[in-house]
Amino acid sequence: MELVKKIPRTIVLALALAVLTPGAAAPASAATAFKVLKSMCATVDGTGNCTDGKTPSGTLVSDTSHNIYGTTQEGGAHGGGTVFQLLFNSTTLAYRYRKLYDFCDLTNCADGAAPTNARLVVDANGVIYGTTAAGGGSNNGVVFTLTPNETKTHYHFDKIYDFCVEFSACQDGAKPTGGLTFAGDATNSIYDGIAPLYGSTLMGGRSTNGGVAFSLTPAKTEGGTPSVKQLYKFCQFGHSACTDGSNPIGNMVVDKNGNLWGATMAGGGVNNPGTLFKLVPTVSGPWAETTVYSFCFAANCADGMTPMTGLAVDTSGNFYGTTSTGGLAFRKCPSTGCGVLFKLTSNGSNESTLYSFCKLDKCADGGAPAGVVLDSNGNIYGATGIGGDHHNGDFYKLAGTTFTDLYDVKCAGGNCRQGITPSGAMLINANDDLFGNLLDGGVHEEGGVVFKLSP
Repeated sequence: MELVKKIPRTIVLALALAVLTPGAAAPASAATAFKVLKSMCATVDGTGNCTDGKTPSGTLVSDTSHNIYGTTQEGGAHGGGTVFQLLFNSTTLAYRYRKLYDFCDLTNCADGAAPTNARLVVDANGVIYGTTAAGGGSNNGVVFTLTPNETKTHYHFDKIYDFCVEFSACQDGAKPTGGLTFAGDATNSIYDGIAPLYGSTLMGGRSTNGGVAFSLTPAKTEGGTPSVKQLYKFCQFGHSACTDGSNPIGNMVVDKNGNLWGATMAGGGVNNPGTLFKLVPTVSGPWAETTVYSFCFAANCADGMTPMTGLAVDTSGNFYGTTSTGGLAFRKCPSTGCGVLFKLTSNGSNESTLYSFCKLDKCADGGAPAGVVLDSNGNIYGATGIGGDHHNGDFYKLAGTTFTDLYDVKCAGGNCRQGITPSGAMLINANDDLFGNLLDGGVHEEGGVVFKLSP
């Protein structure tokens, strides 16, 4: 399992950009309640494996009953990660952690392993769709479903696609790490279990290994075969000049016209700064790709570099996201920048930087941002991996141009009992409560946590 663990953690821990020194206090935080809903590694077997899951990553999702679903990259009964549920009690308003599946249940992890930076989809019947970044027939990941019984007390696992097995040289892609989406997802519609799902792989596709965007249409009949199509293979213009982008990552968005929008973490120009792209359906064959924006366009990469978390969308169809590096070069990240929060207009005609992190003295506003989510009023919420009042990152709100520090991550004596290092974007409910994952720390000193933040 060494390869399974090494590759995913390289991806998600790419946010660790700098070591901060003690500094001035952050701006006054709003009255915000932080609650750990689950601290991983509560159960450990004789070999030290966290059987309840370890390292929760990616973006959480919910169903119509307010239950929350997510994945862990590691841990579980076989060390290959898990799918979990936070079961909501409408009487007590509490959440109960329940593990739904342990990966690597089959020999050589044929069922998949290490769901990384994943975002699940739950359909109207409670069926869960997801991806893993490793395992499967070639150790390059799978697409899977978990189907509940009538009482939803048990889930049946099915692997519905194996990457890099049917096609030579991984032409169909390898290592999906961006999660799944569908038309209507951006407007909080419920997936019908019939329409195409869309996702991306970090690698594979061509000899340049630039990754692919794909669609998967579930089988029409029980036991049938799903339809999988490669929509676009990135880095078509050579490994040294991937002007169309390379290595798509994070959440993609389907707009009202059925076009796909997303980000690549590399390619696009000098120093491989990453891109924003648009994919438009064609009558037949691959979709038409447009590189909407190539980062590091501004002097000294003041517009950001290396997007890692994909896109969010507002009610007007404008897109938002973050870069892990770039931005104005402040003292804490003098050579790389501490990342930015950006906006792309709905037609892709204009990209602008809304906020450059580590702007405040001593990086009190945080740096190395994770993904973002918007409320119904267009306010933006996110988390950072470094900086803040306690130098371990913070949670923030951006309303227009007003930045508010909501909560600072605390680590007393090196023990980060509340967790540390955010992953993915947060989930927001109708009450503007925020839910998310922290990769490390927790009550058991490792394993990470799932949290609720109530501004």
